[in-house]
Order: sequence, then structure tokens, then C-alpha cells
Amino acid sequence: MPRIPRYTKCDHRGCKHTSKHTSDMKRHKSEVHNIDVKWVRCATIGCKYKCKRAYDMKRHADNVHKTRTIWYRCAQQGCAYTSDQMSDIPQHERFAHDIWDNICDSCCFEKPVSTKYEICNDCLYVDDN
Repeated sequence: MPRIPRYTKCDHRGCKHTSKHTSDMKRHKSEVHNIDVKWVRCATIGCKYKCKRAYDMKRHADNVHKTRTIWYRCAQQGCAYTSDQMSDIPQHERFAHDIWDNICDSCCFEKPVSTKYEICNDCLYVDDN
């Protein structure tokens, strides 16, 4: 005879959540009701951010405090521009230094262009039918 799974009901007032495993119930109580939470606090002086998971803290530190950030620099002589987004560099070069390499003449997006036509593959092979 097959075993009938035993479900545990959350004992928090008004909650109808049930779990098959005690670990799931523990996670539910922590996430939804803040019961038995082990808060992870930001180590940066003056920052009051706290969260429940180490991964969320790592993401916070990377995004807010720029830890582990890779900085990209403009390659133009004497320019001090930096960005944490590699995609910002070509846009900066276009407007600050008037460099328009790899810009499609048809759609004006930065894409690999054919050296023969200066048109990207998306625009080069458009079906007009």
C-alpha cells in the first residue's frame, strides 16, 4: 500500500501554507513571516542594508558598493572616462570623440557591419516580400 505524504500546516495565524518537508516549512516561515531569520548585514560602514541570503548580499555589494566591479576605460588618448558597463564605451566614443565605427548605416545600431556595405547582417538580409 503506497504511503500517503504527510503535510505540515504553517502555524502562523491566518496562513494556509502547507509543506511536505520540514525544511520547506522552515524556509516558508523565514521568507514569508520572518520567523527564525538569520539576517545577513552589509559590512560597509554606514550601510543599513540587510537580507536573508548571502547571494542577495553579494549582489547588493556588487551593485551598490561596486565590489568586484570590472571597470572599462575609454581607449582614446588622454580620456579618463570609465564605466562599469562595457556597452557604454562605444556610445561614449561616438558622442565624446565622434567615433562611429561598426554603426550600421541602415538601422544606426552598433552591430558588426559588412566592410563592403557598412550594413549589419540584420538589415542586409531583410526579406522585402
